[in-house]
Amino acid sequence: METIPVQTLITIVVIASVLILALAASIALDRNREAWKEGYEHALNVHRLIPSPRDEANIASAPRKYAQNRGPSWKDGYKSCLKAHGLPMTERDSQEMRSDPYASMDNAA
Repeated sequence: METIPVQTLITIVVIASVLILALAASIALDRNREAWKEGYEHALNVHRLIPSPRDEANIASAPRKYAQNRGPSWKDGYKSCLKAHGLPMTERDSQEMRSDPYASMDNAA
């Protein structure tokens, strides 16, 4: 029976580790992107705006940004909606941002 050289085993372990890390990073980016979309859509709902084709394009091209937690991505999406519609940040918007649905999950992590 032939044995596998140690160098080959090390190479396989390193490649597998890199693939696992890449997969984890991709999942985190997708979760943050989804949070951004939810923030954008929440701002549309708060301001009772009917989504336009431009909004649909903005949501479809949501950025895949790295963030430690989803809360900042949700807030970025909310702010992006306000900016896209030329709306100023109001006290109500500040309250909505404090009610970020991911805040409790982020704090628990």
